[in-house]
Amino acid sequence: MKHIITFSTLLSILLMQGCAVQKQLVPTGGSRADGMVKLSYEYELFEVPKIDQQQGVMLAQQRCSAWGYKNAEPFGGSMQSCIRPTHNGCVRWLVSIEYQYIGVYMRSEYQKINISKATGIFFCLVSMFFLNLLCV
Repeated sequence: MKHIITFSTLLSILLMQGCAVQKQLVPTGGSRADGMVKLSYEYELFEVPKIDQQQGVMLAQQRCSAWGYKNAEPFGGSMQSCIRPTHNGCVRWLVSIEYQYIGVYMRSEYQKINISKATGIFFCLVSMFFLNLLCV
């Protein structure tokens, strides 16, 4: 009988500690103008979330390079909010980490081509205007 109580006590303690669970960061917000991206993950009661910080940095860098920035780094700490409250407390949380874009903003090749086309069209129109003035 004593062994049954000890086993059930040990099992209860192990269950209360929770299980380590690998979580993937996913983009949940951001602003090109502000130079930041928000990556988040969710976890539930009895889970001990583990995240790969390097995966977060790489994901943020992919987003920042698509927007013309060179690099990204975590900005501040993480923010945690309850997304499934119950009368006994919270059973599901959302954790968000913001990454700030760093490095010089670079125009994409598409933007460079459009600017050069617009400049060429502008000079062409100005030239035509002055040629019309000379012909009159």
